[in-house]
Amino acid sequence: MRFPYPPRPLQRQTLGLMERALEGGHLVLQAGTGSGKTVCALYAALTQAEEEDRVVLYLVRTNSQQRQVMLELRKLGPFGIALQGRQRLCLLAEDRHLGPGSADELSHFCRDRKEEVLAGKEGCRFFRGLLEGDGEAMRRWVQETHPTAEEARAHFRAQGICPYELNRVLASQARMITAPYVYFFEPNLRRTLLETLARPPEDVLLIVDEAHNLPAHCRDVGSFRVSAKAVERAEKELMDYGDPEVAEGVSAFDLLEIVAGGLRDLAAEYVIEEDGFLPPLALEGRAMQEFAITTSQLRGMLGSLAAAGEAIREVRRRTGSLPRSHTLGVAQNLLRWMTTEDLAYAKLILGGERPALHAYCLDPSWVAEPIRACHASLHMSGTLAPLEEYRDTLGLPPDTLLRAFPSPFPPENRRVVYRDHVTTRYQELHETPEAMARLRDEVRILLRDCRRNTLFLFPSYRLLESFLDLRRESQVPVFVERRGMDQAALMRSLDAFRRSTAALFAVVGGRVSEGLDFPDRELEVVVLVGIPYPKPTAALRALVRYYDWKFQKGWEYGVLAPTTRRLLQCMGRLIRSERDRGIVIILDRRAPLFKRALGPMVLTEDPSRAIREHLNPPETVRVASP
Repeated sequence: MRFPYPPRPLQRQTLGLMERALEGGHLVLQAGTGSGKTVCALYAALTQAEEEDRVVLYLVRTNSQQRQVMLELRKLGPFGIALQGRQRLCLLAEDRHLGPGSADELSHFCRDRKEEVLAGKEGCRFFRGLLEGDGEAMRRWVQETHPTAEEARAHFRAQGICPYELNRVLASQARMITAPYVYFFEPNLRRTLLETLARPPEDVLLIVDEAHNLPAHCRDVGSFRVSAKAVERAEKELMDYGDPEVAEGVSAFDLLEIVAGGLRDLAAEYVIEEDGFLPPLALEGRAMQEFAITTSQLRGMLGSLAAAGEAIREVRRRTGSLPRSHTLGVAQNLLRWMTTEDLAYAKLILGGERPALHAYCLDPSWVAEPIRACHASLHMSGTLAPLEEYRDTLGLPPDTLLRAFPSPFPPENRRVVYRDHVTTRYQELHETPEAMARLRDEVRILLRDCRRNTLFLFPSYRLLESFLDLRRESQVPVFVERRGMDQAALMRSLDAFRRSTAALFAVVGGRVSEGLDFPDRELEVVVLVGIPYPKPTAALRALVRYYDWKFQKGWEYGVLAPTTRRLLQCMGRLIRSERDRGIVIILDRRAPLFKRALGPMVLTEDPSRAIREHLNPPETVRVASP
């Protein structure tokens, strides 16, 4: 196997680091777009995997990242497969409109349909197509083509063959598997994956792409909720399927009514803005008082509720429907809530129209623990700083290699300037009218002078919406990433933005600020309307306290680290190749606090002039209608 491109000096260094880590350690690497991280990681890992008979597991967050992995694999040659879940690859689920089903529900549904085929019944025609087809021809096509998941799905759908089950058959023969994060970090899916690979964890060379997303993903895997909406669905389910007793004189519906009322009362009492801390036994105590029972008896009632949910799921399974039970889900999560006393969780109540209990995972390291069981791991992103925080948060060993490479593009192509008389600091904006007026003036002037494609990024939808009235003062069209906007509508807006000289309002952490490319002159100016600090919620306060206790770095790890990564992500939209040139305007006097991570920045009294000087000469305006 040969490296498919003439290696650049930075790639030689990258390969050397990766080869060192792959001997049996871990590497956390920050390197920007254009540095060739993907192909270097694949080449280094596949070379060692073939020499030592191991398997490469390349984890991604998005489908577009998975596609890029397969395109690079085509240039290298080894047999690889792009795994995706049944929600995307199960053709029968699509036919029967079962896409919203969870992985567990679709797994049960799929198992029953396969058993029907094996018993000579109709079952799943795509699974039957797999059994009756030419297995060697299927394997040969996948091995020679290196298809993306979408290409494999289209190819085998036309042949009446299940691409999901075929992937499972071929996975044990592949040298490289690329899959979404959840395949490795959700315990049940990881167990299934390793069984499919027929490999122990110590045979796995793990690669994590866009790794800055991994701590939040692991927290999501470890956290869980009991929402009023889920309780409402469970109550409706009981009305449809029957309302059994969960204790003498107490029906399942009675118990859920107490839970629903408790959620509303607790939200009214403890939520400040969007969440709040709950005292011990806040919900459980209400139920025990209402029914005059003990903690043990309450657990028994929830066990009976879970049994009722199991019965509902079994009825749905026997009728060929998606084996789903909201009653079972609520019962299981309430039981989990009662038994979760670990210091690594914060027990919260969420507000809004449908309040919810939220067991917020403060320590993602236990979810990420399987990383250490692998032979080696590589963690890559253009925005991982501070690297020590990433290592510590995920519980990687102290001897983990930490490296940050500079951007491969000319540093003079990007300029960063800031204004020092404005801020989005919450207290000032809400207590000092002049602070908001000054911020609005800055945005108004930049809109008035806009002659280049400009992306305005706001810390929240709420703040963005308070600036929408300024669109009428703009000399160019202003497109908006709206709250809850569907993907098709967003893509139409982005296409129009790219084709014209225009402004785009979006939010930090939204779909525009991460993962989308705007090459060349499609984007030349990024305006950060404030520093995107996390919201000062109860969850954040709990996280800061936890990191103070564990690392003595609560503020640094809980607040500064995620803010730094958000800033780097936003700035990363600007320079995606050696030809790109652009400028970042930060409308917040706190910008110099991040100079070490963001690089050189200068104070400006005239942002519009700074734009003209950096991007001179101006072009003729190309206008399109929003």
